[in-house]
Amino acid sequence: SVPGADAPPAGGDDAKALGDAYYRVHVAEGGGDAPAALCYWCFSPGLAVSELLALGARSLLFASGTLSPLPSFAAELGLRKPSVLENPHVIDAATQLYAAVVGVAPSARPLKSTWAVRSRPEYKADLGAVVARVAAAVPRGGVLVFFPSYGAMDDALSAWKRTGVLDDIERRSGKVVLSEPRKAADMKAVIRSFDAAVAPGGPGALLLAVCRGKVSEGMDFADDKCRCVVVTGLPYAPAKDRKVRGKRSFLDDKKRQNRDGLSGGAWYDQQAARAVNQALGRAIRHKGDFGAVLLCDERFASPGKRAMLSKWIDDSLKTPASFQEAEDGLRAFFRGNGLGGGAAVAEAKREAKSAFVCSSRRGPDAPDPGKRDSGDAFDDIHQFMSRTRDDAKRGRSPP
Repeated sequence: SVPGADAPPAGGDDAKALGDAYYRVHVAEGGGDAPAALCYWCFSPGLAVSELLALGARSLLFASGTLSPLPSFAAELGLRKPSVLENPHVIDAATQLYAAVVGVAPSARPLKSTWAVRSRPEYKADLGAVVARVAAAVPRGGVLVFFPSYGAMDDALSAWKRTGVLDDIERRSGKVVLSEPRKAADMKAVIRSFDAAVAPGGPGALLLAVCRGKVSEGMDFADDKCRCVVVTGLPYAPAKDRKVRGKRSFLDDKKRQNRDGLSGGAWYDQQAARAVNQALGRAIRHKGDFGAVLLCDERFASPGKRAMLSKWIDDSLKTPASFQEAEDGLRAFFRGNGLGGGAAVAEAKREAKSAFVCSSRRGPDAPDPGKRDSGDAFDDIHQFMSRTRDDAKRGRSPP
């Protein structure tokens, strides 16, 4: 709850004052098939909060599992001295969560997914080796691997196919490897293949996905659907995107004027952290669930980056000195939760995968028209969002 928020400007020049305080104008030059555009963007969500308070609201309650980092959230909304409550997770983190920063690859080279490093062949090989061994260490169910962007995921997957790393991942883990498609219309088939692979008796699945994508938000991966989440880097927004540049410039101007609030650089960092927290939330979905989260970038070990993670992760985060130490800890965690490993399990997974592949090649059974699955749920969400966007364009109120 919050006793107040920054009020919108008032006075004779209300329109100009409002525009200066919350909006920026951008002229987009046309080129090719893109027409020229005059853009008027609101860069402060605090305007919506001030309008709610102007209607007579005495308190506002913001509740979510992914509001962290909380100081930047409050600053963005223009909240003055908000009351803050940040709770631990409903699980017993000591036994139901394994969280670690994996800062080095099996080769002992550092893992650091910056834009310049992630294009190097040795980095892609190291990341592939990490994914192969992590997937093999998870005895059953699903493993979600999140990349900073579709470009980063596609580049790694292409290199893994070309160099045989993808074959090694499948051979070591016995799991089916799937990837999040760019088009929402193609997601339903991927979800159904994933669900079949992680079902009892299935080989398990490795789903390559993207932070801020379709898998990281709004989808439920409870229990065996996700036993491990791997984040391969910090998902910074495109630095040259005109809205990103505009937002950073807007915040820097405000900070120079008021000497407080959030800088453009801090906002940029914290948007990436919020996307990571959203992805990590796929691992634990209820109080009886358990799972592992691995942050495969050495930058997550720094105090500044740790401070931006959700409290339930930061409180349990380990920093193993080597990849072997991280892998041993991961295997011990699953043994402690009743999921063993070993040669017999690996062979059973390979047999299950063989049966799964053969079944897939024959084609899936006709779906039961009376039974809904995760693919149907995704379609519902996608259709709802499409209708909401269409209504907004026509000036209609959302449902």
